[in-house]
Amino acid sequence: MHAGIPATGLPPEPHGIPVVPSICLCYTPGMENTTRESAQNPTVIKRLQEALSNLMIVEDITVLENKLRPMVRFGGRLVSDQDNGEFETVVERFRRLGYTPMLRIEDDQYVIQALPAVASEKTGKPWVNAVLFVLTVLSVLSLGALREEIDLIANPLQIWRGWPFAVTIIAS
Repeated sequence: MHAGIPATGLPPEPHGIPVVPSICLCYTPGMENTTRESAQNPTVIKRLQEALSNLMIVEDITVLENKLRPMVRFGGRLVSDQDNGEFETVVERFRRLGYTPMLRIEDDQYVIQALPAVASEKTGKPWVNAVLFVLTVLSVLSLGALREEIDLIANPLQIWRGWPFAVTIIAS
């Protein structure tokens, strides 16, 4: 142990909270990346930056992962304060590159984080939703009928008498 740093090379855990080392490769446009792994990324990063050209003036770029398809953070100023559909254009451009943009504000700076994944446009089978809704209504109706002390085994057609309970539960 040397100067308060244990033999592991990591600083001591403050208040029992583990310290997790992280690596952030940062560069400003025009500055070269010098690590071997990140040398594969400038093409992807440049294309993402070009996709932002009509939305944002990029002032800084942070590579958050050192992979072939990294997660990238772009910080800067918006070109226009008006929403004229530029973000939807950026979403489409990023989708073609295999990324999803997430826009937020950090410390009075607009930030777009490019995630290396695209959500599927297919939402599923609508009939599954319809079947599940009908089953939900039937189950809540049966509970309501049971609360009204209806014997559903002897009189299954009396399930409708559970409607006040069903409406209350489903509407909430």
